[in-house]
Parts: sequence; structure tokens; C-alpha cells
Amino acid sequence: MEVITQNTIDVFGLSDIRQKIMDNVRMSAYWGVEPKHKPHIEMLIPLLKIRDLSLFNIGIKILFADTHALLNKVDEDDDKTDEKCIIYEQLFTHLIRILNINVEKISFEKGSEIQMDRRYMIDMYRILNHVTINKALEASSSVIDVKTSKPCLNQAMYPILQILDETMLDVDIQIGNIHQKKIFALGSCIQKLGYKKCSYILTPVLPKFSRFNFTDYLNYIYFSDTNDEIREKINNMRYTEKNNNIEKTPALAICKYIVYPVEKKVIYDTYDELEHAWKNGRITKDDLKTCLFYALCEIIEPIREFLLNLDMFGSVYSDIEI
Repeated sequence: MEVITQNTIDVFGLSDIRQKIMDNVRMSAYWGVEPKHKPHIEMLIPLLKIRDLSLFNIGIKILFADTHALLNKVDEDDDKTDEKCIIYEQLFTHLIRILNINVEKISFEKGSEIQMDRRYMIDMYRILNHVTINKALEASSSVIDVKTSKPCLNQAMYPILQILDETMLDVDIQIGNIHQKKIFALGSCIQKLGYKKCSYILTPVLPKFSRFNFTDYLNYIYFSDTNDEIREKINNMRYTEKNNNIEKTPALAICKYIVYPVEKKVIYDTYDELEHAWKNGRITKDDLKTCLFYALCEIIEPIREFLLNLDMFGSVYSDIEI
């Protein structure tokens, strides 16, 4: 089970996963992603977890949550959502091959193609009888930014629709990041409708790169970034030397959750050696910056080349769009 739990924040229902593996029960899992941002390196974190699950012959469904994006006020006026879904599918297929995941175990789904289903709509109305408004708003608070004392209904509906997705996809496991923890807590409502219990794998998110700059551009390293842009973002990251909490040093988080799992390295052969050296002052901030830069360039270069050769990428994601 170490492979299942490695580089996760938590796993709800781990004992169920373990038992099904022991009993040779065929399982499936899904990861949902909104087709919004330019593709960036943080997307590798759930894909690496998908690689871990595939080792246990677990089928994977990747859901492009285009209708959820409307609830998140991301693509409300965006007429390029369909094109973004196509780019995401082409990119993820490429990344799956790079990560040596069996492509035959992966299928892609589009949210709008399952969330308009009659059964889905009926279950949505049924589940409304089991979730209070306050509980729904609390569940969405880490996913949808609530900055008003008068929240809209989208903030209550988002988590309800997400937990319904697992029923339509008929999966045993849902993969999501730590921000979705409160949404997963609503999963018990699904059982009240007679659906099977689902397990949840919580993956980490990268900490904000800068303490002061909260623009997306400086807080994401995109697969399409040039080497100069990658260097700029690494140099602008916050570095708290000799700190035991990697959340204070985004460069370490990138090393732990991305660089080493894709079998690259930064100075040392293992991440634990790197972190130990950092905590004990054996490497400097400049050492870490330089070595991370070269590791990321090596990872990103073939992905950038693939993306920039896609016919739609340049028109869908302009230079000023983030």
C-alpha cells in the first residue's frame, strides 16, 4: 500500500482499496480537471498518482469538467472550452506515454456528456434533500473563492455535482487535491441514495511561489514556458532556508512531488537526501535554484515542443491568457 499512499496528503477508505486488491476485485478510479488554465507542471502530480494506481491494474477515467468550470466562474464567457478539452486530451495522452502508463487503462470523459443524463439530474434533486446549504457552502469554500457575504447558488451546487460524478462514472476511487477534502466529506450522502462507497485519494498542491505576488503567471510554471520564463519564476520563489516545512520553500515541494517522481534529480540521488541537506545548511538557495532550473528544463522541453506543435494551442491560449 506504500505505492498508493506515497506523495499523498491522506487517503479516505484505504482499507477498502487494500481489501479489493487482495480479493483481486477489478477497480476503476477517476480524476476530474477543469479545462481552464494553460497546462502547467502541477498537473503532473495527479498523473503520477494515476501511474501508481495503474500498477494495481486499476482502470482510470479522466473527466474534463467543462460544466463545473461554469459554476466556478472560469469559463462563463469562454467560447473555447471545447477546444481546451481537445488540447487537454491530446496533452494528457502524451504525458501518459512519457510517464510509462499503459494508455489502454485510460479513458477520457467530458462532464457535459454525462451531467445532462436523466439519471444524473434525478439524483441531483434527490441528494438536495440530504445536504444543508451551510454544509454545501463549507464544502466548496476551498475550491470556489467566496469573497461575499451573499454567496450565489453555484457555490452550493459545485460540491454536490462533483460527488455525483463518481456515481455516473461508476468508480471505486476518486483522486483530488487537498482543497477538495471537504467535498469528499460529502461522499456519505451518495450512500444514502444507494450507491457504493467510494475511496478518496488526496494529493498535495504546490505552495504559492511568492509570498507577495498572487498573479497566476508567477505562481504557475506552464509547460509552454520558455527557459527564461522558468528561470524567472524559480528566482522569484520564496526560499526559507533551514526550515523543516517544505510549504515554506516551493522549490522543495516541486522536487518532492514532481522532479524525483519523474525520475530526475536535484543534486542528490533521493529527495530525502536533498531535504536533509537543505535543513542542515549544506546547500544554498542558489544551488537549489540552479539545479531545479536544469531539472525542470529537462522535464518540460519535450512537453513544450509537443504543445507548441498542436494546431489549436496558439489560438486557444494567447500569450496574455493565463
